[in-house]
Amino acid sequence: MTKLVLSPIANLQNESTVVATINANNTAVINALENTLSRDGTDPNQMTDNLDMNSFQILNLPQATDPTSPVRLQEVGDAPTYAANAAASAASAASHDASSAIHDTNSSNSASAASASATLAQGYVTGLSGTSTTSLTIGTGSKSFTANTGKLWVAGQFVTASSNANSANYMHGSITSYNSSTGALVVNVLDIGGSGTLADWNLTISGTQGPQGNTGSTGPAGPTGISGTPTVNQFATWNNATTIQGVSITGLVKGNGASAPTAAVSGTDYQAPIGTISGIAKGNGANALTAAVSGTDYCPATTGSSVLKASAGGTAATTTSDALTIGTIELGNASDTTLSRASAGVLAVEGVNLTPNIPITSKSVAYTTVLGDANTAIYHPSSDNNARTFTIDSNANVAYPVGTCLTFINDINTVTITLTTDTLVLAGSGSTGSRPPGPALPRGQNSDSAEVCGKRVRMWPSRESCRPGSSRLPW
Repeated sequence: MTKLVLSPIANLQNESTVVATINANNTAVINALENTLSRDGTDPNQMTDNLDMNSFQILNLPQATDPTSPVRLQEVGDAPTYAANAAASAASAASHDASSAIHDTNSSNSASAASASATLAQGYVTGLSGTSTTSLTIGTGSKSFTANTGKLWVAGQFVTASSNANSANYMHGSITSYNSSTGALVVNVLDIGGSGTLADWNLTISGTQGPQGNTGSTGPAGPTGISGTPTVNQFATWNNATTIQGVSITGLVKGNGASAPTAAVSGTDYQAPIGTISGIAKGNGANALTAAVSGTDYCPATTGSSVLKASAGGTAATTTSDALTIGTIELGNASDTTLSRASAGVLAVEGVNLTPNIPITSKSVAYTTVLGDANTAIYHPSSDNNARTFTIDSNANVAYPVGTCLTFINDINTVTITLTTDTLVLAGSGSTGSRPPGPALPRGQNSDSAEVCGKRVRMWPSRESCRPGSSRLPW
């Protein structure tokens, strides 16, 4: 009978049929393997039916060792020999039983002797150890303990007394005397370990102290010590790398950079005491201080309506006015930005006036503008019935800041506005040159000019009136 039958797969067109066939074949393989004997003993490995060898041999059987083991032919032939050996073994066993009885008796006697020896040894150990609660400080020399009575200690034996809490604290020496009735024990301590005063001593017999050991090698030499001994109230100074010397000095001390300190010299090494000064002190330029003079070196305290002012020379003085009077103020670095008074109610920054309104200057002659005309109006009055020329000076001569305004007002005849060297541009038309090349600035008309760069001036004509006293500005 075939033990393993697998279903063939005709094609792979039907996936579910193919998968089912493969899974069925795998199950058949598993079942067939489970129905075989395993060489390495993997379970299951037991027969569930008779094993038919079909006239074949079972080879390499081992020798039978128990009643259920298979017996080989050679073992059946040796049966008489085995029987004789079994009889001899039985006789030997009987002889051994008799010997065992004798050995048992001897063993019992030996055990009794050993027990007695152990009891004796334990008693000897107990007799050579003990305890003491005598409070003693660890140290060498004679130490007296009150210990247990009935011990086997004798003079000359070595004992160690160690702390029950910490065995590193101990005393070791030879017994001087012991009274077994009272427990008085005297020990000559030769070496110790640890420190402290203790009262929890364990006393045990120990070996004698060993001989003196060999002297160890000499260690390296230490550094050279410091010599010299300064006396009381002296300065201790280093004379060299290993020597200190004492120096006696009265007054202030100074180092001279080469040897020992020396006394400082008044007036040379330090400022001598200046005595008593009342008020404010000042330096006199000669390493001394003197009293400052009120009104010369400093402003005196103000009283009443007195206030501080600055004179034209920049020195401080007092005045009885109610205002602080200051000349020129330098803002930032010196000569960087200067704030000054141009005229009553007018401040100037770097010479350019700052005003809350437009100051008007009357001119009845030909006129060339200056820096102070910045942001002002030049007025040609009706009292001067003459044609006039007003000239805006060149940027090289008068450097108006960019954005400066100049206003020109004509009340009679004509006024020509021109530049010294730079370019004048008429707003609107973009024409350049003096005003006019077209009609001159007629009576009743004013014009504004603004500095927009270093070389160009733009002019805006206006027909608004801005005479002195007028309330309307030209822009």
